[in-house]
Amino acid sequence: MNISLNNLDNPSNIVCLTDIPNILKVEDSPGGTYASIQLQFGSSLKSLTSKDGQWYITILGETIANVIDPSMAVGKNFYIADTTSSWAASVARALRCCPTIAANFNVTNTGSTVIIKAKEIGPLSTSTPVTTNISYMYMTSSRNIGSANAELYG
Repeated sequence: MNISLNNLDNPSNIVCLTDIPNILKVEDSPGGTYASIQLQFGSSLKSLTSKDGQWYITILGETIANVIDPSMAVGKNFYIADTTSSWAASVARALRCCPTIAANFNVTNTGSTVIIKAKEIGPLSTSTPVTTNISYMYMTSSRNIGSANAELYG
């Protein structure tokens, strides 16, 4: 926290006995780390079929699912392309269409990795898993829970 009294920065040992009001201003300089979720795509699922014909990924209560035709990969649908980088790009685009994720996170992709990073510093609920029916051989996920701390500056 940055504290100033009557526009004097970091006042110390000051006693004010007066009828004139004193102005105390307190500013916060938050610190911490951003929460993030990372999806890493390995081999392409292009040659496989799921039991029910549908692959899905659920993050933060939002579910995206695959489609067979790339022209149908709109909204919360993604297309599993031949290359992992194209697959990751399609998943990132689908996640950006999820209102909860788009409001609170920035979604980027680099190569075969999708990074979902919080827009604000603070912790991610530990009860927020990534659920999917895609085998870890094809996609892995990791989380950085993030943190928030407030420091007092005197």
